[in-house]
Amino acid sequence: MTGGQELLHVIEGNLVVEVEGAGTTLLKTGEAGIIAANLVHLARNENTSGSTKALVVHSRAAKDKPLIVVVKK
Repeated sequence: MTGGQELLHVIEGNLVVEVEGAGTTLLKTGEAGIIAANLVHLARNENTSGSTKALVVHSRAAKDKPLIVVVKK
């Protein structure tokens, strides 16, 4: 979970993005996704034979809030 908005841009490969309450989305090379602040989410490469490269940009919503909050299930 991030304390601000997160932008994911896939440079190479595929990235599976899960957002709690919103389901799963597959981002392919050249695609991007935006995750709103304070949503529990997970981004992963499900390809066991190849790698994925992505640019991830975080923007903090407020200076007094943490940038990233680790959520344990």
